[in-house]
Amino acid sequence: MMKNYLLLLYIGLIFLIFFGLPDQVMYSKGIVRWVPFILIFIIQPYVLYYLLRSFNVNPDYLLAACALSFLIIGLSFGYYGSYQEDIDFQERGKQTKAVVYKKWYSIKKNSEWLLKCKYVVDGTGYSTFSETDKKNIYKIGDTLTVIYIEEYPQKCRIKELN
Repeated sequence: MMKNYLLLLYIGLIFLIFFGLPDQVMYSKGIVRWVPFILIFIIQPYVLYYLLRSFNVNPDYLLAACALSFLIIGLSFGYYGSYQEDIDFQERGKQTKAVVYKKWYSIKKNSEWLLKCKYVVDGTGYSTFSETDKKNIYKIGDTLTVIYIEEYPQKCRIKELN
């Protein structure tokens, strides 16, 4: 009987990770943004470990299966999240003008020009994350177009750089 509960719990957890997390979690900026990672990298392997143990799986394979689940579910969630974000930008994206306020040359992993823009939505100011200016054609003070998700204006993309 415990096997059935664990199996249902695991299946429910996978559905929650991929289909049940609301936008408030996916697009949050605070501590809530860690919920998917906690579910994928702590709770999911824990439940999987006890599920496999209830089926008398060889103990040598238990940890390997849990580690493999990190990889499979983590990468799948990353791909799904990116896909869902693209759909959100297409369906709910709004445009506004933004001004480049910071530009610098990064020599870390990849040598590249980076920039940040400021924009205003409903009287509140926002800033983009660092974006790569591959052709190095924009300078401080240039006006660019930002596409943002209406309900979460902090979630944005610079149109000219995508």
